[in-house]
Amino acid sequence: MRTTGALFLARRCGCTGLVLALLFAGCRHQDVSQENPVSLPSGVSRTQLAGLPDSLLEETLYDLTLRHIETQDSFFEHDREIVSRLPSGYLDLYATRLVEETLDEGGMAQLMAGVDRRFVPDAVRAYRRFGALGHARLLGSALRLDPRLRGTAPSLDSGQDLSDLPPHALCDSLDRRLSRLHEDVPALRTAWIRHHLGRFAPF
Repeated sequence: MRTTGALFLARRCGCTGLVLALLFAGCRHQDVSQENPVSLPSGVSRTQLAGLPDSLLEETLYDLTLRHIETQDSFFEHDREIVSRLPSGYLDLYATRLVEETLDEGGMAQLMAGVDRRFVPDAVRAYRRFGALGHARLLGSALRLDPRLRGTAPSLDSGQDLSDLPPHALCDSLDRRLSRLHEDVPALRTAWIRHHLGRFAPF
């Protein structure tokens, strides 16, 4: 079951609260009415984002995204639709963060059997953009095997090829392969965000 909006935000809004408060306090709300169908989270501009250190850039944008969703859908049932109306970078950030949080909580079986599965194609595309090709490849395998990835699996030696594994073992094998990847996704994502600030704040 999805966490309610308030708990969802409380769990994710950590050390960037002060930064967000300063951003919101010092910014005017952007007019995103009829002439611009793409909305922006309140209080974000390219200049402000450029002034943030790398240690705060991703978390600030992610918290802004969560707050933006929560104002329109407190249960986060239509989060993809809402984020898709934002500039393109927000979906890349949100999809990968959501996928990673679900994987941390319950592995590949939970991701592919739950409601957040709908973000996996977005995450695959985003990981390719970030340069996290191992993550893109493994999640792409999960998409191709999706009808079979519906349950938890016992531990097993993951030396076999995926095509040779029985359905109950696929998720465990993918989890093991994911854990062996040596990709610093947060660093790759932050570097990508830094070089593509226009995908988050066009002005």
